[in-house]
Amino acid sequence: MALTLRWDALVLLCLVIAVGNLARHRFFTPADIDGSGLTAGTDRARIFQAVLQNTLEQAVIAVLAHLLWTAAAPAGWHGAVPAAALLFVAGRIFFVAGYAGGAPARAFGFALTFYPSVLLTLGAIGCILRDRMPG
Repeated sequence: MALTLRWDALVLLCLVIAVGNLARHRFFTPADIDGSGLTAGTDRARIFQAVLQNTLEQAVIAVLAHLLWTAAAPAGWHGAVPAAALLFVAGRIFFVAGYAGGAPARAFGFALTFYPSVLLTLGAIGCILRDRMPG
């Protein structure tokens, strides 16, 4: 678990950067300083908020998938977690870089972030079911 949590520091870092990016923008943009609860927000703030929201969603899924994988999979397969964490970071970079270009431009980044988590989750469920089979 310790190894998984160390690698998930990268996932947390992506989330911290997304929060910090929106906070920095709001602090230096008078139209957005009051936050999205009190203003409609500029286009840029709405993009930063959307990236933050997606990063939060993906981070929760990734960390839980990594922990589940670590708990369920044989120890020799735990090397999938560092790979998934690195793919998460790469995915976030591509997602943010392509965000303004619409769904097709951010799809690759989304896939790099999301699908390793899906595979680890399904693999962990498979391991759990295998361990529960008699004989």
